[in-house]
Amino acid sequence: MKKYSILTALLLVLALAVSMSGCFEDKELQTTQDDSTVSESLTDNSESETDTEEDTKPVMSEVPLELYTVEIRQETVDAGTYTANLIYPQITGYSDTEIEEKVNALIYSYAKKKMNTAITETGAETGIEYNIDSFNVTYKGDKLISALCRGSVSVEGDAYTTGFAYGINIDFVGAKLISFDGIVDYNGFKNDFASGAYKLTRGYEKLLEETNCTDIISQYDPLYSIYPEFYIKQSESTLKLGVITDMIHVLGDVAEFEAELTNKKYVKSYFTELTTPVGETK
Repeated sequence: MKKYSILTALLLVLALAVSMSGCFEDKELQTTQDDSTVSESLTDNSESETDTEEDTKPVMSEVPLELYTVEIRQETVDAGTYTANLIYPQITGYSDTEIEEKVNALIYSYAKKKMNTAITETGAETGIEYNIDSFNVTYKGDKLISALCRGSVSVEGDAYTTGFAYGINIDFVGAKLISFDGIVDYNGFKNDFASGAYKLTRGYEKLLEETNCTDIISQYDPLYSIYPEFYIKQSESTLKLGVITDMIHVLGDVAEFEAELTNKKYVKSYFTELTTPVGETK
């Protein structure tokens, strides 16, 4: 009787041990599966976050389409003593209509001022023809808009037509024109330009064979607030400063130079503020 009791007890203990071993193995397998699932889930989330950051990474000077649009306006003037084909940009759809009106008035008045100056400098009293050949918006930001204008002026009977170019740069926040010495320290810029750091992008092909950057920039004098025309240009994720210099006719009338503004110590903080999108800091 005791033998059967002992045998029965041993069988029960053995069965219980096998049962418990099976439970531990199932539990360990389940834990491994759960860890794998969590790991995959974290990997998926990580990839999703990376994609989101790339998609929403702010691009310098990128402006929501609803902020404002730029329209190119054309105006033909026949004043008797001269005719003019005036082209200039105007903004529409800006959230602050008062600023929009001020900015548009600034752009128009500056375009008219450049036209009147060019006509006066011909020295002629009649037969003057003034034309804007192209007008390109080179930078469109939420605090700054910059545009480059090219054209020509001629006098009836003259042997040649004189080319010109100028930039229009507007501070939206202050609703004002931006001056050259407002965005750069002129002496620092002058030294950089004279060293050849600015590349000739448009003008007489052999310009730098017949003159040099030091002589070209020497015609401007901050003492009398005489500065070159300029524009701001967005080139992918890089900002460039475009400088327009006056030349004599045999050297092409006008020349355009550009340089990237990365690591230019003479760039003022005001310029950095203007080119930093709203809500961001640099």
